[in-house]
Amino acid sequence: MLEKFFVSYKKNGLPAQAFLVVGNPEASFHKIREVLSGVCGLKNLDSSPDYFFKLCHSLSVDDSREFKEKEGTKSFSGENRFFVIGANSFTREAQNALLKVLEEPKANHYIFILSNATTNLLPTLLSRLMVIKNNDEVVYDIKVAELAKKFLSSEIPERIKIAEKMLGPKNQDDTEKQILNKKLIEFVSVLEQAVYNSGSKEFSKLAKISKARDYLLANAGAPRLVLEFLALSC
Repeated sequence: MLEKFFVSYKKNGLPAQAFLVVGNPEASFHKIREVLSGVCGLKNLDSSPDYFFKLCHSLSVDDSREFKEKEGTKSFSGENRFFVIGANSFTREAQNALLKVLEEPKANHYIFILSNATTNLLPTLLSRLMVIKNNDEVVYDIKVAELAKKFLSSEIPERIKIAEKMLGPKNQDDTEKQILNKKLIEFVSVLEQAVYNSGSKEFSKLAKISKARDYLLANAGAPRLVLEFLALSC
């Protein structure tokens, strides 16, 4: 998919300046480097200041500021510049910093955000990106979307029951806790997307959901307390 996309770019130019590539971030990261070098014939990807590549587990606000600083400089060669940022998760602060750049990208600057799901991004950031699927991977699990919809439409007692089922057994080892945390992050992201797409644009509710996700990303809150907080506030 990505190779065909860049072949089209060589013929017709890119249809936008900012893109979200949905798929495995690491695989997408290396594929983009491959096609920029091969299909597009770009050289000195690692040494030229016209290209910026960042791949990390969780994108921090410092990472976004580094990108913003690089994007703010002029082209060294006078040609198109490419910025590629991949991560498994993105802190809210990092996304807000990215948004400031995406609101007014400079001419001939092309930005690629790599994530395994659209739901990892805030709706405000997602709205600035043209979405490309790499390898036609599923954007998110349909069962998670259905669960989020049911959670939002239920009364508080039923939400608590849903939360209990999601948490599973109490005595979990570290690996099981990591798996649970990952599932809860996806659930919270889908929940946020569902609220945003409902048309109500309840920003206070969106802020609470975003706060819950930040707790999970930072492992700063017990999953049970995070879900209870969502059950009471959404």
